[in-house]
Amino acid sequence: MPGWSGIKESYRGLIDQYIKILETLQQEIKKGARGIERLAKEDPRVEPILPVRGIGEYSAMLILAEIGDIDRFQHSQKAVFLCWALSSHLPVHKRFLSCRLTK
Repeated sequence: MPGWSGIKESYRGLIDQYIKILETLQQEIKKGARGIERLAKEDPRVEPILPVRGIGEYSAMLILAEIGDIDRFQHSQKAVFLCWALSSHLPVHKRFLSCRLTK
């Protein structure tokens, strides 16, 4: 395998095992992401969220998971924009993790 020079033979087996584990995890993550995107296509609550710039099907499902019961808001788009506004000061990768709305 390229790049093995300088790595002890005794470590190569362990590294191979870790690489196989990582490859398996990557495949499982891809399967999960595809499943979430498939569910998004079937969920009518996703449609009002998609016009928000930067929101795709995957992000829309994350937002819906954080908001919970969207019916507690007068308009579903208000819930989405509220979540976005509350988290807009955070870096993009943390926005959806921090938005917890309560009644």
